[in-house]
Amino acid sequence: DMATGFDFPGFPKDALAFFEEIKNNNDRDWFAENKQRYIDSVQEPAVEFVVALGTRLQSIAPEIQFDTATNGSGSVMRIYRDVRFSKDKSPYKDWLGIGLWGGPKKNHHSGVYFGFSDDGGGMHVGSHSFSKDFLAAYRAAVAEDRSGGELESALHELGKGFTVNGEQLKRVPPGFDQEHPRGDLLRHKSLYVSTPHLLPALLTSAALVPTCIDYFKKMLPVHRWLYELGQTI
Repeated sequence: DMATGFDFPGFPKDALAFFEEIKNNNDRDWFAENKQRYIDSVQEPAVEFVVALGTRLQSIAPEIQFDTATNGSGSVMRIYRDVRFSKDKSPYKDWLGIGLWGGPKKNHHSGVYFGFSDDGGGMHVGSHSFSKDFLAAYRAAVAEDRSGGELESALHELGKGFTVNGEQLKRVPPGFDQEHPRGDLLRHKSLYVSTPHLLPALLTSAALVPTCIDYFKKMLPVHRWLYELGQTI
């Protein structure tokens, strides 16, 4: 039944096994031998998941966009790590990353990120990096009582198990009252909220998409606040 979201059966158990094994075999020879397995157990199911999740998210938040390309331009992120500036030179990620975005631009103001490894995963809503313009608008909106209060209550109402994340300054930024009642929010340079931990058994089950949708409904006020603020820039 398309309407309930149970048409995505969950990721194959081998997807979790693949990520468990690559942790100890993070090299090109092993990956070459297991590349077809990666495509069959991880990448192709990930594309199906993106469509199943994305179409349902659009029924709640029509601005959500997704893309089934697997070459790095779409929602399913590539497994190849960018090692140019990293001390860790292992060539592959040992997790799957999936991104859907709010509005026409990727990673603009508020999107949905889903990731998992062999030990479970999570879904995140918001942005892990604010643009300069958006950061200025965000701070002004947080400082203002009405809009700042709306964000505060949206975060407060998430309930048990959800977390509020994002890079933070050590102090309230200059130009704002250092004792501001929403000082903790003013210190954010980015903001996203995360679901409770998704257990491995859920990832391989048909309940995965419906569970993500239930969680998204709780996170929707946060997404909506960030997305609508983005529309004003």
